[in-house]
Amino acid sequence: MGIDFAKIAICTIIMGSIGAIIDISLSISSSMNELFTHNRFITKKSLFQSGLKIGRDILGTTTNTLYFAFVGGYLTLILWFKRLSYSLGDIVNSKTFCAEVISILSGGIGIAIIIPITSWLSASILVHRRKK
Repeated sequence: MGIDFAKIAICTIIMGSIGAIIDISLSISSSMNELFTHNRFITKKSLFQSGLKIGRDILGTTTNTLYFAFVGGYLTLILWFKRLSYSLGDIVNSKTFCAEVISILSGGIGIAIIIPITSWLSASILVHRRKK
């Protein structure tokens, strides 16, 4: 077909990771804003810690979402591999399987990194807004 699979896989990984990261960031910052609105005198440290706790809870559900998205998206491929009697080694060495695993790992790493960043930025912005 003349399409480079590696370039498509990289684009898919980037788009999937960005989508998950944006979703987590918005969920954390929205929750922290609501918390700050109801408790205007909360300290920056307490607000940051609350953001981390919120992020930890969201991380658990997002991990399940990424897992089920992988299984659901590639269920037909897995069934096809099974029907053709592919060995586990053949499945693990296939490009599509590896691309999806890398996508899940990069999304998970991005989500784990964005939780403290979003918590810190949201706490800083909200407390700075209160000082004005």
